Amino acid sequence: MDAATQLMTERLYYTDPALVSFEATVTARGMVDGHPWVTLDRSAFYPTSGGQLHDLGQIDGVRVVDVTEDEAGEVRHILETELKAISDRVSGRVDIKRRRLFRQQHTAQHILSQAFFRLYDLQTVSVHLGLEYAAIELPADEISEEKLAGAEELANEVIRSGEPVQIMFVTPDEAAKLPLRKVPKAREKLRIIRVGDFDWSACGGTHCSTTADVGMIKIVATERLRKRTLVKFLAGDLAFADYGRRFDVTAALSRRLTCHIDDLPDKFERLEEELRFARQELAALRKDQ
Repeated sequence: MDAATQLMTERLYYTDPALVSFEATVTARGMVDGHPWVTLDRSAFYPTSGGQLHDLGQIDGVRVVDVTEDEAGEVRHILETELKAISDRVSGRVDIKRRRLFRQQHTAQHILSQAFFRLYDLQTVSVHLGLEYAAIELPADEISEEKLAGAEELANEVIRSGEPVQIMFVTPDEAAKLPLRKVPKAREKLRIIRVGDFDWSACGGTHCSTTADVGMIKIVATERLRKRTLVKFLAGDLAFADYGRRFDVTAALSRRLTCHIDDLPDKFERLEEELRFARQELAALRKDQ
């Protein structure tokens, strides 16, 4: 993940990921792909980077449709329309629901990555944090169901423990003494996310205040990718919403088939067998005609 660097835009989320409202001064304006953009002297908006998508929200009531980082390291706020205010002093507000989603996912990713590393010496190669699911890429052709379950169980134990998630700024020499999963090359101070005594990672993203805020982690699928394995998972609000959908579906099927939810697989197997025989009988009748 990205380490902190000294940028012109003061990134307020570096020290306070829970901050969603702020005041700032416009430092530059421009146009990109038909949309106006502004840079600010300070901002709580997170730009797409490190596998994490950008924040959304508003600046002086105008929708922020994208947040990027230019070559100089400035945070660019891409706007739906021009700002109406004459003054360069503006108010910003980050979409709190989207921010919460990525705080949960990103903290969950650190925990799950450390779980795979501790249990199976599998170092995360890349990270994807999306709106529908999150994923980590691991250097293994295949990961057994037993190992997936083991990593998930350890990750959820850490979540239930309610460990504090702390933000630390350290020098490269200080970082070298920490049990980091990956030690980045850096000449300036690094931003470290510490998850209790479980994980230390150099990272520029937004995170929860405690592991309990993550709620839960559920691994939902794996996919082979370039002789590696992509482990897809849900965390926090996404995981609970997915559970609700699955419960509604299985409960509806259980009522329709008049069986307990645990009996659904066997019930479907019997129905598939009955359908297979019915098709065979129908084919035989048509042949005799």
